[in-house]
Amino acid sequence: MEKLNRANELPESTSAFYFVKIWPFEDPELRENIVEAECAFQRKIQTRGKIVEAIKANKEEHSIIISELKTLIAENKQRHIVVEALQNHLGKFRYGNNTMQAQGTVLRSVVEELEQTIKMLSDRIVYEHISLVEEKRLVKEISDIKKAIIYLSTNRAKLQDTVDGNEATLTHDKVKIIDGIRKEQQAIRTKTEALEDELNVVDAEIASIQQDLVEATTRKYMAYETLQELRSKRVVKS
Repeated sequence: MEKLNRANELPESTSAFYFVKIWPFEDPELRENIVEAECAFQRKIQTRGKIVEAIKANKEEHSIIISELKTLIAENKQRHIVVEALQNHLGKFRYGNNTMQAQGTVLRSVVEELEQTIKMLSDRIVYEHISLVEEKRLVKEISDIKKAIIYLSTNRAKLQDTVDGNEATLTHDKVKIIDGIRKEQQAIRTKTEALEDELNVVDAEIASIQQDLVEATTRKYMAYETLQELRSKRVVKS
């Protein structure tokens, strides 16, 4: 019963008191300087932000160009492997290995040789004691050869069309296919050179904007220091 009476004696509501500190701004000139300094500081922040966004955009473009270059380099590598295999076959044929004609089409014989190369390299990885660096190199080489085989399989019809069907020997067929692939390589090199020029322009732009960013950052901190100095004067006067 006593507890209930005590509860009834408590006030129905309580009051809260807040102390708000109001800066007097006794000096109108100081107040104006602080407002101007705050505006200047915000402008410096915005300017720096725009520069950062410009750098991001250029770096994205840089990444896109690099990705395209890697693709072109890989495509050129595939064709290089195929041309080497064709030239190897051509050399064997010229030196009297006429039984190659019984192996079927030109491209099939090249694929068979590339597959044999993959097997040989795989056996080296499995059975030989080689360093980790050498193993990685062989794995990369196997990957490149597999991509070359995929290229041959995908473009078999187009490459075979380069043979007019009137040539009596395998040698002429191979030469025609090699010429066709080399034309593709030349087109790839042209694209690669154009992309490299574009990349140089983008990199130069990034370097220039990076310098702008350094200067903008310096100006931002200077504006901040000026603002803080003025605010400290206001605190002293208050």
